[in-house]
Amino acid sequence: MCRRCIFNITEHKNCSPQKDFYSVGRRRGVLKQLTDDYKFNSERAAATILAELFDAILPELPADTVITPIPTASAHVRQYGFDHTKLLAKKLAKRRKLKVASLLIRTNNQAQHFLKKAEREEAARTAFRLNKNLAMPTNVLLIDDVVTTGATLRAARDILKTAGVKNIKNAVVCYQNKNGV
Repeated sequence: MCRRCIFNITEHKNCSPQKDFYSVGRRRGVLKQLTDDYKFNSERAAATILAELFDAILPELPADTVITPIPTASAHVRQYGFDHTKLLAKKLAKRRKLKVASLLIRTNNQAQHFLKKAEREEAARTAFRLNKNLAMPTNVLLIDDVVTTGATLRAARDILKTAGVKNIKNAVVCYQNKNGV
């Protein structure tokens, strides 16, 4: 992706009204194509570009921040051949010189793609559990690819808060709705 395209995507940095929520942009145009190619067509090279876009829109983070990806359903990992969110977390961590840890474990394979908002909220509440083999950091950057209702991020954030994480920032490549969550 050329510098001009990257600039055009990130020129409207983080238009979300929500505190501690960052998004590269709305899921449309070049950003939609890039995200879809990465996620659904196993275009792993796109992870480097997406990490660069994240890096452009995120503020300075404390040096002890741990990047944790929203766990991908194991059925999708098998289908596409890799965990796209985990790879993106690793690429961003390398750019920012931060650590990556899978603080959450997925407990089911339920896709939320066709669920309505209330169904998404219910499914998200039971989709994750804490990885008790890891110590909980103070600062976490929770990342995902696409946010629609925010149910997944809220559920993950609630688990991490309950486990003692003090500061959680959320970052997604793109948002699907009109208001950015």
